[in-house]
Order: sequence, then structure tokens, then C-alpha cells
Amino acid sequence: MLTIKSNAKEYQGFVNQLVQKQIPFAVSKAINVTAVEARNGDLHQEYRSTFEERNKAFFRQVHTIRPSSAKDGKRLGRMVVAVQQSSEPRPPGTVDRLTSRQAPGVRVKYSNTHQPGIKRSVADTDFMRRHVSGGTKTPKGQFLTVPFSSANIRRRKTTGAVVSSMAPSTLLKPGGKGFIPGKKGGSGKKAVFIRRGKKKVEALYALKKSVNIKPQYKPFYAFQSGVNKRINKNFADAMQYSLKTARFRGLRFTDDG
Repeated sequence: MLTIKSNAKEYQGFVNQLVQKQIPFAVSKAINVTAVEARNGDLHQEYRSTFEERNKAFFRQVHTIRPSSAKDGKRLGRMVVAVQQSSEPRPPGTVDRLTSRQAPGVRVKYSNTHQPGIKRSVADTDFMRRHVSGGTKTPKGQFLTVPFSSANIRRRKTTGAVVSSMAPSTLLKPGGKGFIPGKKGGSGKKAVFIRRGKKKVEALYALKKSVNIKPQYKPFYAFQSGVNKRINKNFADAMQYSLKTARFRGLRFTDDG
């Protein structure tokens, strides 16, 4: 006959050790899953209520997830997950990409710009900070070109970026369709116009020396709200998963017959 025998005290001690051993993995998984859900849910909703989302990949670049590594977290004594600009260095205790092992069942779409082994230019997203704290944007050259809301400016469907033929630098090239009235000493507000046929012109961009940006984007509050709603359930699920997948050793099998 096949029987299972186990000393109760030894078994309880083993269970306690097993739970303690799996806690770092459960915490790491829980905060990774929570970060993904809060970023894709509450934070994305705040972003879309503040800005016109023309480019979904840009949102991921501004709010890139650097997932927690349980192995590094145990070494550092803390578990860390970051949601940050893709151009920023990742914090210690995090890794570049979320894997199925770190958060089973959760998929995160990353921009190709930051795939391991692929070297591509990183988009400048630092200006987004001014939408959080406020500030003044100044031009790298003589003027900032600010599109008029009513202007008929063609953009790419996939990214929302202005097509090259409608960019101010292209319009104002010699022989281009764009021009600035009164550029040689005129007064008043400056703007870039485009010729639409022989007699019709349209104002596309205002030329400004600076633009004051008011703080309007609240990512920290939105993300924290999303975390608070999810972390307890996600930790309970992660702990259950970690115990379920742990290697269970310590029971003795004896043959009495």
C-alpha cells in the first residue's frame, strides 16, 4: 500500500519557508502586472483626456514600463518597477522588457525603437515634463512654429506626424509653396502661409518667440489611483500562482505493503 507520512511540525516549518521563499517572486509579479494595468488603464485615460492622441507609440515611449526583476530585487532588498520616458536609464532592480515569466498572462507592446539589439534614434520626449509642471518653451532657432487649430495640415495616419511636404522647413524652401508676409521688416503677428491656387492663401503656422505651457497633465495621480485599485488583488493572485508553481518537496512516500 502506498501511504504519505509527514511530521506536522516539520511540514508547518516547510510551508513557512516555502511561503517566505516565494514572496519576492509574488511581489515582483504583482507590481509588474499592476504597473501594466494602471499604465494601460487609468494613466492612458488621463493622457487621452488631456491630449489628442495622434500617435499611440508615443504614449508608450513617454510611459515605458521597466519591469521588476525578482532576482535583482532580492539582491537589492527591494522590488522596483518603473514607468518612465524611454530615453531615461532604467533604475537598478529593473529590466528592459517584461517577459512571460515575470508576469504570466500579461502582454506589453514595446516600441521597436527600444528592442534589444536594434539601434535606432530615441524620440525626444523631455518636453512632456512641461505639461506636468508648466514652463516656457523656446525655439532652437528664431521662432517656434505652432499649427493653427483650423489649419488644413495633412498628417500621417499611423503616427499623427505632419507629412514632410507640409512641414514649415519644406514649405519655406526656395520654390516652396509657403511664405511669411512682411518677413523683410513688416510688423504685426508672424505666420507661415501656403498658396492654395492662384488667388487663395491659408495660414498654417503661427510664429512665436516662446510659448507658455500651463500644467494640465496629472500622470502621477492617475497612475497611483490605478495602482491602489489593483495591487491587493494582484498580490493575492501572484502569491497563489507562485505557490502553485513552486517545487514542492518535503513529503516522504513509503511503501507499507
